[in-house]
Amino acid sequence: MKTIIGEWIVNLVIIAILAVLMDMILPNGNMKKYTGLLFGLIILIMFLQPLLQLIGQASDLEVGIFQNYLTQSSEAAAFYSNQTEKSQRENLEQIVKENLEKDLEMELQYRGNLDNVKVNIVFDQVNGAYNFSEIKYIEVTASLKSQQIWIDPVIIGRDKKTSDIMVDDIVMGLKEYISQLYDIDSDSIYIKGY
Repeated sequence: MKTIIGEWIVNLVIIAILAVLMDMILPNGNMKKYTGLLFGLIILIMFLQPLLQLIGQASDLEVGIFQNYLTQSSEAAAFYSNQTEKSQRENLEQIVKENLEKDLEMELQYRGNLDNVKVNIVFDQVNGAYNFSEIKYIEVTASLKSQQIWIDPVIIGRDKKTSDIMVDDIVMGLKEYISQLYDIDSDSIYIKGY
C-alpha cells in the first residue's frame, strides 16, 4: 500500500513539474492556455485516481463479501436441508415399521386367539436406512387368551403334556401363518409366550 501511495505522489510531482516547465517554455498565447487546461485535467485525474481505485476496490470487496456470504448461506441451507431430509426419512421409516408391527399384532390377536401381543420386526439396513423389502427376523411375544382353560388329560407313555403339544401346535401354526404372510423363512420367526 505504501508503494502505491509513493508511486502516486512521484507521478503527481513529475506531472506538476512538466506542467510548470511547459508553462515556462511556451510563449504567451492560445497554446499556453490549452496546455495549462490539459495539464490541469491530468493533475485532477491523478488526484482522483486513488479515490477511484478505492471505490473500485471497495466494490470488489463488497462483491467478495457478498459472494462469501452467498456461498456460506447456500452451504448452510444444504446442510439444514440434508439434516431435515434425514430426520424426516428416519421418522417416516419408524412410522412405517410401527404400523407394520401394529398390523401384525392386531392380525395375530384376531386370528391366533392371543392376548398382549407384542411384535418386533427387524429389517435389513442399507446405508443406515431400513430396507423394507428384506426382513431379518420377527419377534412375537404373546399369551393365550384367558378364556381358554387347558385340562391336562392323563395319557400314559407320553413325555409331553397335551397342553404343551397344543401350545406347540399353536406356535407352529402362527409361524406358518406369519411365514406365508411376509414370505420369510419360519426359522426367522421367534414366538415367546408368557
